Amino acid sequence: FRIRGQTHLSMDEHGDNPNLNRKTGAWLHSTAAPECLTQSSLRCPCNVRLKDGLQGGAASSGMCTDGGSLPHGESCLVSCSDGRSASKATCNDGVLVFPPLQCKIQDEQICTVPQSLPNTIFSKKTGDYIASKEKLSVTCERGYRLTAGKSRQSFQCFRGELSIGNGCQPCGKWTIKVRGARYQLKGWDKIQFNGAKTDSFEVTGVTTGSKEDPVKNCQEFGHPEQLLLQEKLTQTNVLALSCSNQEIYIDEAVFDGTDNTWCS
Repeated sequence: FRIRGQTHLSMDEHGDNPNLNRKTGAWLHSTAAPECLTQSSLRCPCNVRLKDGLQGGAASSGMCTDGGSLPHGESCLVSCSDGRSASKATCNDGVLVFPPLQCKIQDEQICTVPQSLPNTIFSKKTGDYIASKEKLSVTCERGYRLTAGKSRQSFQCFRGELSIGNGCQPCGKWTIKVRGARYQLKGWDKIQFNGAKTDSFEVTGVTTGSKEDPVKNCQEFGHPEQLLLQEKLTQTNVLALSCSNQEIYIDEAVFDGTDNTWCS
């Protein structure tokens, strides 16, 4: 229903309609209200806001477009982000009425073993099913390794997906050079790491004294974090660098695929 006055009531903070009060469910009349709120013969359009797993698409295909506008009485289609069949949402005088979709994440969805990847060995055959939260074991042929130089790794089925990435890649030795903004420690110009060709690296901080901190002494010097050089994807530690009393930068990281006796 619509009420006059009440301009002291707070407006909708989410932007669904700036003239709808969430606490009372009432339309607000004010000098700033659009004509559809002040003239009973007019009906308000709807601002489309999609959330809670709802998904739209291109207006040209009849889908609801997030952030778009829909005239009173017209409809558009919404679906769940997991691809379930689309349903119709209708604009009713400024209120977009959604169908009773239940867009819940399916934690128990099974996985299918994908096509084999070069130089990569799966513990199950392509097309086999893996139950939710069970794992697929992956190993590499000689001369190849998974991310961070791992020769074997298990990947868990999670919501219907197995995130194996690129599989096994050529192995070798990385030489990484880091630079401190305030000071430099011995060996920082030539840090070596046995890994895969597609590895990437970052300098990150962990709370001093935590289980992720391999040194556990920065608190003695009044610093909250220990800085580590890590392989980025797996967060495998390459080297503990220093406490967080300076910025540390990676100047270069060079891969040598000929230095691979350790993985051949």
